[in-house]
Amino acid sequence: MEIELTPMIKYCAYKDLRMRIPHSQYTVMLWGKEVFLDMHTIRALGEVMDLDISLRIILSRIRENLIKYEDDSWVGVKFHDLKLDMMTLFLFIPICIENLTVIARGFIPDEERRGLKRSFNSFSEWVKKNLTPKDPLADFLCLNGDRLKRLKQVRNDICHRVRRPDQESFPDFLTVMRAGGGKSKIMGYTDIRSAVAVFTRILLCYSCLIEDLNFINLKKRFPDEYINPPGSTLMVSDQFKEKDPYLYFLPELTTDEDGFVCFNPDG
Repeated sequence: MEIELTPMIKYCAYKDLRMRIPHSQYTVMLWGKEVFLDMHTIRALGEVMDLDISLRIILSRIRENLIKYEDDSWVGVKFHDLKLDMMTLFLFIPICIENLTVIARGFIPDEERRGLKRSFNSFSEWVKKNLTPKDPLADFLCLNGDRLKRLKQVRNDICHRVRRPDQESFPDFLTVMRAGGGKSKIMGYTDIRSAVAVFTRILLCYSCLIEDLNFINLKKRFPDEYINPPGSTLMVSDQFKEKDPYLYFLPELTTDEDGFVCFNPDG
């Protein structure tokens, strides 16, 4: 039976529906090739290599508080910890997106990179001019442009406390507390779990799409060579076991008998 693929499956999965870890094979991929990356790209690569484990840590902290909400009692919830972890997440995701954008710029051939700045806005304009609307990355940015804009507004509000009335802001303490228990919306979503799930999907999808673009650009530089596609897949580590935060926030994910994180079409 043919299944309708969710955005996560569409952008992040292999044919066997296992979820992949992007940006894990650049050392092998670039070995022996004359690819000179600038220091900005090298630094961004170093930071994005830890994206998966850092995201899991933040999500697991948020999860530990959300599961303490009970229908008749919120006594066990550490509300200040929850607000701090939510702020951390909404700072972490924009930083990762900017790092991924710097990496993408570093892999684009020089003749196509003229005028392209190291910023997400500049890269988005480059995508519109250089990729067709049907390209997965262009399609993704078109569908999620508004969400990414709101995410950046929240980040600016946290860092600078300067925003216009029509812009998104980070919610106050009471809103975070109530949203954790599903009693208040947060950033337009039903509750914290829903909001976290949406922006986690955005980050993971964007990360995989940037890696796909990097492989395309490497192929342009080395047309006569076979560039191996990414091969690493995501496993549930001993650190998380049955409490893997991905499985809590993203119902479309499950694990197979070998411990690999897979997509569940019925999720």
